[in-house]
Amino acid sequence: ICPFQYSSFSPSLDPFFAMTRLLIFDWLIMASLTSSWEDGLYLTLTQQQINAVCGVFPEYEYLLSIPGFGPLISAMVLGAIGNPFRFNKGSQVLKLVGMDLSASRSGKTSDAVTPSISKKGKSDIRYALYQAAMIASSRDKYFIAYFTNKLRGRQRERGIKTKMRVKLAAKMLIIAWTLMKKKEFFDPKYLNIE
Repeated sequence: ICPFQYSSFSPSLDPFFAMTRLLIFDWLIMASLTSSWEDGLYLTLTQQQINAVCGVFPEYEYLLSIPGFGPLISAMVLGAIGNPFRFNKGSQVLKLVGMDLSASRSGKTSDAVTPSISKKGKSDIRYALYQAAMIASSRDKYFIAYFTNKLRGRQRERGIKTKMRVKLAAKMLIIAWTLMKKKEFFDPKYLNIE
């Protein structure tokens, strides 16, 4: 029996996301009280709780199939997106977490403006997606190929690796949303590696 049905889901009320955040903060508090991070007891308990809560959603397994997505990030994305059919386009999903592009013009012409991400969404998911992008771009062969292809010819630019990881994090969020909508597991074809 699913505690949160899609029909009762409201974009303004995010109970699943709130419960996931409580589990995360509970783990952080308990871990800070212990003297050793190697204990792992609290991490194990939190992962078991996350798996128990998220296990009722079939989309959770699809999210776990994405390289770099563990139980925590999958739960956060699942909680943030909720019903994937409430979004019509990927730009709406990116806006949810503040990864949409915005530019402050303030008297400048549009040629002189450098767009950056808006950061008006859920910052903890944005951070988690960036961490997932770092892991995937350094450990998975398909994401490594995609990342190095995007860096080709731009290695000397200042901060380019961070910018490309942010782009990769946004792409991973769109892939996660797509997998939730199509109800299928990750396939490297979603990366469109050239």
